[in-house]
Amino acid sequence: MHLSNRSDRIRWTFATLTVALLAACPLRLPADPPVEGHFRRITGTVRFDNADATILGRLRAPASEGMSSLSVRATSLAPNAGLTAQVDAPAPDRVANPYQLSVRAGTNAATAVAYGLQAIVWLDGDREVFYTRTFETPPLVEAAAPLPLDLAECAGMVRLQFMDANGTPVTVAGGTGQVYAGTELRTQVLSLAPGSGENHLVVPAGVELLINLQLQRGADPYRDQINHTFTLVTNVPCDTVLTVPVVLR
Repeated sequence: MHLSNRSDRIRWTFATLTVALLAACPLRLPADPPVEGHFRRITGTVRFDNADATILGRLRAPASEGMSSLSVRATSLAPNAGLTAQVDAPAPDRVANPYQLSVRAGTNAATAVAYGLQAIVWLDGDREVFYTRTFETPPLVEAAAPLPLDLAECAGMVRLQFMDANGTPVTVAGGTGQVYAGTELRTQVLSLAPGSGENHLVVPAGVELLINLQLQRGADPYRDQINHTFTLVTNVPCDTVLTVPVVLR
């Protein structure tokens, strides 16, 4: 290599030293910090505590519209608000499935942390979602033994029957819906199956419910599709099926 002047020689010498130093001292990225803290496991079962044969026949075989997947979410309560944990759990059974998750805990009674747990349960092949009520834990300290906590509800069921103004059964092309207990969303219809003449909603029992439906009839949104809305205020007891005619005018 021919270096034409003194500045070229200086630059070449600096580059050579830089490469040599990097080779001798390879760059090390900082390692991920270890996960630190104090934890407590919570274990239990998410289940519907129902005995009614009609409801169980919808959740289990032959309809098999019960659990298809589920998540459990934990949120810390005051005065330690701001901590969260969530776990997805398999749901091979349509009515009851186990879960476990770990949450941050205190080291003594003064630093113990209480949580509210809620299960998010996907139903009917993930077409609907049921949100359980919130179950609270006592203040938790770190311990090897898990805290047992079942998230169990006896639900009600609303059977929606679609019909025209003359009472003749009709089918819908699709639709969505929401069920509120107060301001809290407790059931959500993500997608009604096309061609449905009825639908069964799993709903919380023993509280006033606001049911909103958005339904479509007709296959082509540019030619023959008609949108319908339906609202109902009701209260369904535990282990009870309430049949509701939904008139599409």
